Amino acid sequence: MPVLDSILNTYAVIFFTRNRWLGAVLLGCTLLAPRLGLFGLAGVMVALLTARAVGYARATIEDGSLLFNSLLVSLALGYLSLQQAMPWTTLALLLVFFSMITVFCTAATNRWVFTQFGLPALSLPFVAVCFGMYFAFYAIQRTPLAGVHVECLIREPAGLPDAVTGFLQSFSAIFFLPHAGVGLLILIAVLFHSRLALVFAVLAYAAGRGMLMALGVDAGSAATVWMGFNAVFCGLALGGFFYVPGRAGLALAVLAGCGCAITGLAAKIFLLNFNIPPLALPFNLVTLGLVFALRQRATFRGLLEPTMQAGSPEDLFRKSVTERLRFPDLHLPALLPPFHGVRTVTQSFDGPVTHRDGWRHAFDFEVRDEQDRPAPRDNAPLADYYTMGFPVLAPGAGVVTKVVDHIPDNRPGETNLDENWGNLVILLLDSGVYVKLGHLRQKSVAVREGDRVAPGALLGQCGNSGRSPIPHLHVQMQASPLIGSTTVPFRLVNYIETTGDLRVFRASGVPATGSLVEPLQPDPRLTASVESMTAHTATYRVHSPAGDRIETLECGIDSTGRHAYHSRETGACLAARVVNKVWYALDYQGGPDSLLYWMWMALPRIPLTRDARLTWEDQIDVRPLLRRPFGWAADLCMPFLGLPMIGLQCRLAQPQPDRPAPADEIEVETTPTLPFAPLLRVRPRKVTACLGRGATLERIRVESDAGDIEITRQAP
Repeated sequence: MPVLDSILNTYAVIFFTRNRWLGAVLLGCTLLAPRLGLFGLAGVMVALLTARAVGYARATIEDGSLLFNSLLVSLALGYLSLQQAMPWTTLALLLVFFSMITVFCTAATNRWVFTQFGLPALSLPFVAVCFGMYFAFYAIQRTPLAGVHVECLIREPAGLPDAVTGFLQSFSAIFFLPHAGVGLLILIAVLFHSRLALVFAVLAYAAGRGMLMALGVDAGSAATVWMGFNAVFCGLALGGFFYVPGRAGLALAVLAGCGCAITGLAAKIFLLNFNIPPLALPFNLVTLGLVFALRQRATFRGLLEPTMQAGSPEDLFRKSVTERLRFPDLHLPALLPPFHGVRTVTQSFDGPVTHRDGWRHAFDFEVRDEQDRPAPRDNAPLADYYTMGFPVLAPGAGVVTKVVDHIPDNRPGETNLDENWGNLVILLLDSGVYVKLGHLRQKSVAVREGDRVAPGALLGQCGNSGRSPIPHLHVQMQASPLIGSTTVPFRLVNYIETTGDLRVFRASGVPATGSLVEPLQPDPRLTASVESMTAHTATYRVHSPAGDRIETLECGIDSTGRHAYHSRETGACLAARVVNKVWYALDYQGGPDSLLYWMWMALPRIPLTRDARLTWEDQIDVRPLLRRPFGWAADLCMPFLGLPMIGLQCRLAQPQPDRPAPADEIEVETTPTLPFAPLLRVRPRKVTACLGRGATLERIRVESDAGDIEITRQAP
């Protein structure tokens, strides 16, 4: 139900998640103080109706980001109503007014803060509106606002140390209910949601409390609760929302906790005469200030901002680290091989002859025979060299910015140092970098300056012009269009590297000097089949040692254009995408109880080709396979010790003689390498899976120590 989802997300987003289960617990906790809780819930409903009526984006309403400030303001109004005798009609009018105003303030502040600083506004709208509301009440009463006791349906735990009581109260103080019992319930819910979040919250709180004690402030007084909840939320935000959890995040949480203590004390000086707490002002100033300051770094080490959203800090860490390990070259510009057929890399990066210093990032390609000769015999004429005249293709989409075509080709063994680069084409790629292809054949260039070219378009022919003793193709990336510009790092993508009988597909990499390289040759029919997914439902029979069951997958294209698979029975999700004729399983959410987990392991990436000799490697996160106690321990340890990965060795399954593979299906055999095998729920030895028409999973076979698992698609 969209309305219920919006309400629950509104509560959960305060704790930097959209976990609706956690949102339900938080809603229930506020209702333990019925008056406060009902004020908050009513404010959310008013904000929801206002946002819908005005026409704000549905996504910002459903995910709670536009509504949670109204929730906090409504709770503040409920808190004030306990000490200000007002008719219910007046309170209802104020509730509607301030909830609506907060929606508008949130929309405006979010836009302004993001435009100016590239950051979310967090709870700054709540702070601004709440201060306005407090001062308005002060102007009416002409007396400082007094704190009041909030009646709660559960008792306050007795006998706890001041530090523990203050920490528990900090969790509920954001809801204007500084009650250790309610805080304990919230803490338990947060613990189930994320163990890491609690670690960062404890650390930030301890640092803030320690700072107050060092300054001689009574850290056991109720007034420090406001410091406490600001420090706790700084820890939650910086430890697992703005940054990928890690060792550096621990130091940042300590710094933020101390900053909240100092900022809160400073804010109280200005608010002392009005008896108004600093609310969430220290949290917003410290968090946004630190994040903005850290974005000014020249190099990003230790504290890395995530490239994706995730449900918990643990999920964020695993997804971010898995992405970096699986796709280490994702941030670098990339080129497709600019040729057809097999080429020898005669010079790679840091080549010993000419790829040095500022020109170290470059490749030289030649055609060589089985004896590694550039020509059939010594002293062969230029025309007999295997490389001479071979087509040079565009390695990406872009615009031709420079063409040189008039320089004569050298006789074998001679070079032209005056016109060092020879005939060439320079392209400005759509990615914003330039690529230069040099030493082309005289009068062979097939494009002109200003032409737009697609990947694989003919640019010219290999030649022997410039500083080139024998015909070869020089390829480099550079940051400027100048002919002599120095190089920038880049990667070759979607190529096959051959060593002896071993043919390995590389999604990206730097082929070594002496290696044989050729572009991936995708199968057109198979590619069209996998790319053409339509929304459908598929039912599977899962036969395992534990018994038989049925699992249903809902398949389709999500809002970002990815192939999306969702299991009705387990709730597991898998996302995939086809990029440059290669299938990638990008993101899995769930445990090993779903067939989607085995699909993720068996089909992490698939070059859409029929080359039966091809092999490739990948890796996935080991966490879903860990037994539960070890999994929880891993959640706490992995961000600080590293993430173990399951290594995957993949190849195309060999077709059976009596059952040839259909043209629109591809079957892959994957052999995993398992770390910490005794700690795993299941220890698979080999997983075989078949992907069929429309990227529909057809079948999976898992060979494991505990027995085989057979997954077969049922006829519709």
